[in-house]
Amino acid sequence: MPDLINLLPDSIANQIAAGEVVQRPASVVKELLENSIDAGSSRIRLVVYEGGKNGIQVVDNGLGMSPMDARLCFERHATSKITQASDLESIATMGFRGEALASIAAVAEVTLITRRAQDELGVKITLSASSVTENTPTACPVGANFFVRNLFFNVPARRRFLKSTPIELKHVVAEFLRVALPNPTVAMSLYHQQATLYSLSSGTRKQRILDLFGKELSDALIPIDLASATVAIEGFVVDPLAAKKRYNEQYLFVNGRYMRSAYFNRAIFNAFERLLPPDVLPSFFLYFTVDPHRIDVNIHPTKTEIKFEDEHVIWEILFNAVRTALGRSAGLSNVATTQEQAQHIPSLTSYSHVGKKSAFPLIPAVQNGQTTAPCNRNVMQTTEQTVSYSTGVAQSGTRVVQEVIQRTPLTSIFTVGGVQEEASSQTLNLDNSYVVTTVGNSLRIIDQHRAHARILYERMQREEQLQFQNLMYPAQLSLIPSQRVGIETFVEQVQKMGLSIELTSERNLQLNSIMRTNMPLEAEEFLQTLYQEYIEKETTSFEHILDRTRAAFALAMAYKYSTPLSPELRATLVADLFACSEPMLDPKRRATMYVLDTTQLQSSMRAKS
Repeated sequence: MPDLINLLPDSIANQIAAGEVVQRPASVVKELLENSIDAGSSRIRLVVYEGGKNGIQVVDNGLGMSPMDARLCFERHATSKITQASDLESIATMGFRGEALASIAAVAEVTLITRRAQDELGVKITLSASSVTENTPTACPVGANFFVRNLFFNVPARRRFLKSTPIELKHVVAEFLRVALPNPTVAMSLYHQQATLYSLSSGTRKQRILDLFGKELSDALIPIDLASATVAIEGFVVDPLAAKKRYNEQYLFVNGRYMRSAYFNRAIFNAFERLLPPDVLPSFFLYFTVDPHRIDVNIHPTKTEIKFEDEHVIWEILFNAVRTALGRSAGLSNVATTQEQAQHIPSLTSYSHVGKKSAFPLIPAVQNGQTTAPCNRNVMQTTEQTVSYSTGVAQSGTRVVQEVIQRTPLTSIFTVGGVQEEASSQTLNLDNSYVVTTVGNSLRIIDQHRAHARILYERMQREEQLQFQNLMYPAQLSLIPSQRVGIETFVEQVQKMGLSIELTSERNLQLNSIMRTNMPLEAEEFLQTLYQEYIEKETTSFEHILDRTRAAFALAMAYKYSTPLSPELRATLVADLFACSEPMLDPKRRATMYVLDTTQLQSSMRAKS
């Protein structure tokens, strides 16, 4: 019987290892830019071709490398960042594993031209699928010049999975922003083909944010500057009044490294509670400084997930820092959370599912006539047709719930999830934003905006063709450079549907026509919603654009929050919603209602007694 275990050739082993580090062109951009930062560069230029699929060039004026180092840097686990195992406990550089360049060289053609200040000549090294094809002295400036060509040329299956040029370029821009934001003293530029997307000069953090996201943000940035024995937090949150008019920019950094953290995001979301409309998330740019011994960045190949030793303490500090800053900005003295309110901090596992927008806006508790913002939320994750439930609903709505159950007759029949249920013909209004009714033995608290959007969306799905009419005054949407990536494709696809849309001379969007409808429709809101729907999805197909256009129209025309509805309109909304094929989800696949059954209600009320 032949042996079952075989040693893989280096070429195959390198390609397998590369799959963890190099997933798309943006992965290459991330690693090369971080190496340039570690090299002490004060100027970095990034040029990409066809979204990075055909070429990526990073040129810096950093320390450069000797001929020997230039050759060794492409070997696996060759690194200048650590020398012993104990160094892993206090990582202070962006890269350290020694895998990036070896992985890139395994699946692409790479040329490196580099020189140190003390050397008269530099070196030029070219590799193809990890094999060196050129290694010669050359005259060149101090620093490093990496040129990566034909990514995945030797792994055709991986190359076939790359997206269109606009989508890959969008990811490249995202990585560029994540390096540019925490390094404002480094001048950085980004070019696609021959077009300049960004040209950033050295400056302050605030200047870098404004250069990237628009000067109009200047007056909306609320500073945060807090230092403790555990963590120092600096940066800005965006004024709630400006946040609802913008796309959501949410950036967290620790020791200069971009990180993803749904846990810390939740602290910020809670601090903004009741200050934003339900469907708007806060924008923030926050920089943590933590003792490197108290964090672990070596838990994920992309190094964007970081483990903190004092995560609960930092959660509380972050929440209070943001809440206090918002209170000072608004001239309020009582916005800062009291110790009693902040004492219950959610455990990390409790919020493992909060990376995306909350399925439903939290309803604040009401105690003695005063609204409070408790930190802890007993959120239960359920199936798609049983949506999230918050203790805040039971606290604020106990009296309303009792009244509904006691006095509401069951008079209508609806099919929900394939099961026939009796539903109430009477409804109650909650905060002019939610419709309260009963279905069978459960209480439904319905989001009137999302529910109405679902109704309108399905109506448009049944129409064979959308009908448009010209606007007397065209609507315009100003875009920042990162939002203009792939904008031509977006405009082309929307025009195919008969919607009159164009790019202005400043490369902003202008809408000249709108859907013919008897309902009021804000053209600017529709345009912004449509574009947001487009950039959130990684597809440019006509069918997708058509579907997202229907969704954008529905969301723009739907009843707004804080809009009072008559009892007749509320009853019609409930009836029309449960007549939909998917009554539980709005056009963006968000929950349209809370479902509170008798068991949950009794359990919650016993807990309060």
